[in-house]
Amino acid sequence: MALGVNPRRVEVVRAFARSIEVVLPPGMTPLRPDHAIYVQIDEWTPEAHDHIETIHPFPIKIPWDDLAY
Repeated sequence: MALGVNPRRVEVVRAFARSIEVVLPPGMTPLRPDHAIYVQIDEWTPEAHDHIETIHPFPIKIPWDDLAY
């Protein structure tokens, strides 16, 4: 989640998934021995979406107004 400064609001929500299919460039080593990383799988912004909605790992729908602070 990225926060805006003025006005204060949530500007973007990103979803990530764990991936074990990783090919690292030569000379790079993973921080963890299982070679797993997280890859971005979705992104929502108030300008492009009326709400945040996904079905994985469970169905959820969040209006942007619910994230106001």
